[in-house]
Amino acid sequence: MGFADRLIFSTPTGEEPLTVAREMVADVACPQCGGGVARYPIAYYTGPRIVKKCQQCFHLLELRRPLPEENWPPFRPATRDWAASAAERASVPPRSGKAQDDGGL
Repeated sequence: MGFADRLIFSTPTGEEPLTVAREMVADVACPQCGGGVARYPIAYYTGPRIVKKCQQCFHLLELRRPLPEENWPPFRPATRDWAASAAERASVPPRSGKAQDDGGL
């Protein structure tokens, strides 16, 4: 799969329902109910994730970030895996040895 395949996509026609394939995991049973376990991608509140869940009681067995070769989400931005700059980080430690300016507040 090339780099452009992640950025360029066709518009869905609306004739086919959008579905996600759930792969059944062999030799794994749910510890809660003993049911079958499937692996599939989801949209999670902290970003895209891959899960393994029981298909009977929906017990969560695994939740992780997708690997690049899993291509999830299929239309993610090109800069998704880039490191954040200092200005984009949630907190930057203060410079040592210098007084901090409060901006006149």
